[in-house]
Amino acid sequence: MKIPHLIVGVILLGLTVGLVAQQPSRAVPAFDHFMYWSHAKLQALSGELQSKEPTVAYGVKRMQAAEVLGNRQDFTCFVERREAEPHWPELHADWDDLVIVQEGSANLLHGGKIENGRDMGKGEIRDGKILGGSSQKLGPGDTFYIPAGTPHQYFVDSGNHFYFLVVKVKKP
Repeated sequence: MKIPHLIVGVILLGLTVGLVAQQPSRAVPAFDHFMYWSHAKLQALSGELQSKEPTVAYGVKRMQAAEVLGNRQDFTCFVERREAEPHWPELHADWDDLVIVQEGSANLLHGGKIENGRDMGKGEIRDGKILGGSSQKLGPGDTFYIPAGTPHQYFVDSGNHFYFLVVKVKKP
C-alpha cells in the first residue's frame, strides 16, 4: 500500500525543511554572488545548532540540526551538527556530497548496499542497514567525497558531536 510511504515521505520532507531552515526568519541565500563564511562564523553556527531542539524521525528523537549557507537548483551548501544519537543509513541517487569535518569525530560507514531501506522519493533512501560497507574514522580537517548512489551512515562517538560542512552537487 502506497499511502504509508506517502505519509512517511511527507513527514521526512517536513523534517528536512525543518533541518535545513532552522530559523524561518533567515532567508536562504542564493548562490548568485560572492559569499564568504569566516572560520569564526562557522564555529558560531556550531554553537547555535547545538542549542536546537532534537528532531524526531521514525519515532526516534535525534539530535541533528543544519543551517543552509547557500542554495541553487543544482548546488547547495550547509553545515550540520549531529550528537551521539542513532543516525539512519542514507543514499542520495542524484546528489554528490563533498564533506569537510569542522569539529568532533565519527565513523563513516560507506559503500555496500542498504537492506530494508525506505524509498522517500526523489532518489532518497533512508533507514534500514548497510551491508558490506567500509568504515572510515573522521575528525576535524578531514575531507571526503560521497558519490551519488553511495550508501552512507555516520556513527557519532559516545559523548561527542560531529559538526561538518557539506557541499552537495546535483549529478548531471
